[in-house]
Amino acid sequence: MAALYCLSDGVQPEHARTFNILRLMPLQEAAETHENFQQTGLGEMVRRHGMICFWTDDSSNYAGVFCSGIFEGRVFFLDHDGYYSGDLSPLFRSVESFQACLTEAVARNQFVYACEEGEIEMEELKEKVKPFTHYRYYESIDTVNWHAFPVDYPSEAEKYTETDRAVYEQCRNMLASSKGEEERRFLIYALARLVPPSERAVLLPYLKEDDLWMPARLASMLVSVREAEAIQHIVTLALTGNHNCRGPAKSALAKLILLMPQVQGKIKVEYSRLGGDYSEIQRDIKALERSPTLFYQW
Repeated sequence: MAALYCLSDGVQPEHARTFNILRLMPLQEAAETHENFQQTGLGEMVRRHGMICFWTDDSSNYAGVFCSGIFEGRVFFLDHDGYYSGDLSPLFRSVESFQACLTEAVARNQFVYACEEGEIEMEELKEKVKPFTHYRYYESIDTVNWHAFPVDYPSEAEKYTETDRAVYEQCRNMLASSKGEEERRFLIYALARLVPPSERAVLLPYLKEDDLWMPARLASMLVSVREAEAIQHIVTLALTGNHNCRGPAKSALAKLILLMPQVQGKIKVEYSRLGGDYSEIQRDIKALERSPTLFYQW
């Protein structure tokens, strides 16, 4: 963070270009934001885990860094009403990783704005945005949003590090002695992000948690890494979970089918076994095919 602020003291709102997506706040603004969050219900968690927000989209959403504690150096989102709402778990291994992702998204959006301003033609724009493969579900002319950033966690097996495992073990120990509902939920989300890829089965019992949102979010994380072993549990959640979790769980299954067509048969069998109406999944599949950007939502 020191290196970023050595380049400039952040970006003032009136000077932020739209394609910046998330702007680095001036230190005074970051300090005031931190003070404000300490006065909210998140205050205790913010202090305990050394969480400080440094970026904002100027719509009450933030990105920040764990400045102390077991997650030190990693980046989180504080999203007040979108994809990551209620989830403050670590998403990026480092500020450098997050900054690279932000820079890439900004670069793509700049091509879109160039087309809108008549500086390049549509056909040229289509070629310009092809290399940004993570954002393939967007139309060429659409700007990307930070909700769609490709995060580091959950990690792919080849990118998982010994440091990740060490932090995971610390998180697991902290969870075992955690007190308070919010702290426990936060640590379970962090556990799900940091669990070794070969050990994701430890998350399956949490899909049965008596929580309004947690099981659905965990189902979405498991689908994002194509965890086919979770199918039976996600189908059960889709058919018997609470009213907040059923819809997202069905959407997660539809995404898994489009990502891994070979699992469709297994999902049909599980749906039939539990007396479900598989046409619900088919409707979600069609919705995803009509609006592919739904892949970036849970």
